[in-house]
Amino acid sequence: MPVHIHTTIPEKSAEILNQLTGTYGTKSRVLEKALETMTRVEKVGSCDDCTFKAQIEERMKLREALELTSIRKDLLDELLRVALSDLTMSEFIQWQRNDAQNTIELIQSSIQWKPPTEFRDFLSLIDQISEITRLFDVASHREMDKTIVLRPIVFLRMPELVAFQLAIILEGIGVYFDLRIMRKEIILKMLRKELASVRRSNPLQFISERMDDKFGSLKPQLFKDQLVLVGPAFLKWAAQSLEESIADLGSVIEDIRLSIKPAEFSDNPKEFIDGLMRAGRNMNWITQVNTTQESENNFRINFQATSPSMANIATVTFALILATKGWKLIRYSTEYDNGNIVVEFVGEGSQEVLDQLIEMNLFRVVNQQFLDSIPVPRELFDTFAIKVYDSDRRRFEEIYRNIGFRIANAIRMLAKNDEEKIGRLIRSYIEKNVHEAQSNAELRFVDDETFSVVFRQMEPITITSQQIVIKSMLEALGYEVSVTTFQNLLNVKMKKVGKPLLGPLHRSEVVQMVSDAIAADSLKDALNQVKPTLDKLFPVEYPWTIHEIGDRLLDMYRELGIQVEIEYFEGGFTLKYRTCPYYKLVANNQKTWLCKFRKKAIEYILSRVTRTGKGRIKVIKSLIEDGTHPCEYAVFLEEFLAKSPG
Repeated sequence: MPVHIHTTIPEKSAEILNQLTGTYGTKSRVLEKALETMTRVEKVGSCDDCTFKAQIEERMKLREALELTSIRKDLLDELLRVALSDLTMSEFIQWQRNDAQNTIELIQSSIQWKPPTEFRDFLSLIDQISEITRLFDVASHREMDKTIVLRPIVFLRMPELVAFQLAIILEGIGVYFDLRIMRKEIILKMLRKELASVRRSNPLQFISERMDDKFGSLKPQLFKDQLVLVGPAFLKWAAQSLEESIADLGSVIEDIRLSIKPAEFSDNPKEFIDGLMRAGRNMNWITQVNTTQESENNFRINFQATSPSMANIATVTFALILATKGWKLIRYSTEYDNGNIVVEFVGEGSQEVLDQLIEMNLFRVVNQQFLDSIPVPRELFDTFAIKVYDSDRRRFEEIYRNIGFRIANAIRMLAKNDEEKIGRLIRSYIEKNVHEAQSNAELRFVDDETFSVVFRQMEPITITSQQIVIKSMLEALGYEVSVTTFQNLLNVKMKKVGKPLLGPLHRSEVVQMVSDAIAADSLKDALNQVKPTLDKLFPVEYPWTIHEIGDRLLDMYRELGIQVEIEYFEGGFTLKYRTCPYYKLVANNQKTWLCKFRKKAIEYILSRVTRTGKGRIKVIKSLIEDGTHPCEYAVFLEEFLAKSPG
């Protein structure tokens, strides 16, 4: 039964009552809620002596005694994934970025949020971030210079990780600050807006660079004399490392060899392979393996790897280790996480083993050592290629034609002019290069002289560039080539020309040739210095054609770093010298001398490649004009060459 109450309260209490009425509906309901709350407090206890607070204090004392740190469950889960190698450090840093964004949204969602303008507000904000993230404690602060000293409570060996997340949060909410790391502490300074633009460095960039330096030196490595289980993160790193030169796996291979005790390196072929596979299982590279002896010296090894990328890594690494003991890789294949290897014992130091390793690593060797390639973002490369393709088609074709020539030169050197090896390397390189250009492209070999490339996407630049590279490479290797295109289909017919192969160009010899010429006392002496190298590059007995002479000159200049354009006409070609790095090495009065030497060198080359021992060369330009290269020649050859096609 309702009871009527009449009372008098202070004005301030009346204001509070009115405010709460907006929440609970009526003043009567507000009084009822107040009585319920007071009753609950009396039963449970006050804030000073309640059971809940006593439990909290007990836990705090226990945590301090055991030096425990309270961190969030999701952070602990991510750290555990890193420890188990399920997560790389770069992936963990990305998780930190996402987590920092959640904190930013949480802070900015507050009704009363605004960027701090006073130091006490800044200090309060840092306390709030500390409570949310539980990454650090506020050790001390100095209001005079607006500085706060933070002490990480996680990542004690790498405070950069704590500073990194804090910097992301502060930048995200629009706070101006400076930050530095001293030993294991983070020094945070509040800045005025007008001073932020003149600070010495960007804190986030500074921390990122420090982390890159630290993480760059952290590469998984097997401990010597003991085995270490590795997880997907190591496999991901190893897959990336495999894109480098095969020699970079040397330390990993040596660690594997050391991890197998000497007693396990049996002279018995079957026991040796079993020992190697046992090491693969112990290191968590492979899970199942089956070894079959097909003949006295032949073994088939089938294994299941712990991941698809590990299947490729294990195949290459096992092949390299087996090669050190004289085992030749007959054939190999990988399908998802399954590997299949067939090996034959041919003896330690056998050339067959070395040839096989070159073929396995051909694409990387050619790109890194002969093409001087560097990694460029695909978007940037595509943008550049489109611009050149649209604006200067001739220049576009020349770039890829030169690439084809240099690939051919690399294959000749690696195969040592062995026709059979050249054929294998051609096929291996084309297959890898096509897949690099378009990952889902299909290569179909009809026979040894005919093959087709099916591109899944209609990309004119990709199709055109592959057409030019393949044709120029095959022509430089002594093939008559016919290439036809129809929409996304590239058909290639190649026929070996019955003439000897030209020897490869060795860059070191060509560069040394010019160095000797520049150091010579006279023009005659300079020419005598270079004749032995020119004799090797332009053999008299070879049946030269106009295009072969021009292309050989172009290859030589390319190795020297001289930019030359060649234009063929009926009966000869013109040479236009665009740049020459050697002009910077000589005095101004020697530049004309350098042009005279170049003309004499070309005349000597013509004396070797023509049947009459002479050719005709006309100087079109020989003076320095506007700082550009002075030389441009026209070479007339048709009437002087031996009767041959071309």
